[in-house]
Amino acid sequence: MEVLTSLQNPKVKTWASLKERKYRKANQSYLVEGLRSVQVYLERGVRLEALLIDPYGHQADLAYEVAETASAIGVTVYEMESHLLRHITDTEHPQGVVAVAKIPDWDQALLQPENGSGCQDVVLVADQIGDPGNLGTMIRSADAVNARAVIALKGSADPYQPKVVRATMGSLSRVPVYEMEPQEAMNTLRGFGYHLLGADARAGEAHFFANLKGPLAVVVGHETSGLSSAVVDNMDGFLSLPMPGGAESLNAGVASSILLYEALRQRSTH
Repeated sequence: MEVLTSLQNPKVKTWASLKERKYRKANQSYLVEGLRSVQVYLERGVRLEALLIDPYGHQADLAYEVAETASAIGVTVYEMESHLLRHITDTEHPQGVVAVAKIPDWDQALLQPENGSGCQDVVLVADQIGDPGNLGTMIRSADAVNARAVIALKGSADPYQPKVVRATMGSLSRVPVYEMEPQEAMNTLRGFGYHLLGADARAGEAHFFANLKGPLAVVVGHETSGLSSAVVDNMDGFLSLPMPGGAESLNAGVASSILLYEALRQRSTH
């Protein structure tokens, strides 16, 4: 275990830079903040580049337990005081455990739909989902139903920014997430045989009447502006979420979760 004490340490500078997209891209690395999220990464066998812990934090005992687990599988562990960890992370009061993970280079061949547990033939597509919390929830829900993948179209939040990563609660360790241009994504999904359905509050068939079985790509857009024109022109159909109450819309995270669980329900009905 190595002890770091200076803000000028090259490693500290590099890790702190990962708060910005351009440096995440340059280093192909991102930060995973929080005790439980890091535990999920370790439980799922994700190879971490480094583990950073605060020996003086309020969760120091648990942090050392995680450090022992990480060290046992060859992850280098670094100790640092609270002010250094705050400098590196995106939160004012970090939990005292931060991992540095590699951004995966997912092969598009993994989009090939399969029959299996859950929704292995379902892809969730985020269209202009700029809110990190919503995108994180979408990834987490995709993980919950065992969806094939998530595609974040251009104009959506960076899946590896700290706020998105925190919102996934560790699910980013398992779900393939692709960043694509709209037309590229639509062509790729159609090439794999997916049926493309867009969520639209004002049009389309109510989700619980629609046939969501078979290879399915569910496209969810911004709650205010809806689906982008490039996406609308490529849809095979549309789904609506009935709202007999006073709400005008649901946020993208909630809408995605409802649609994914309806797809799961239909796959679980014999």
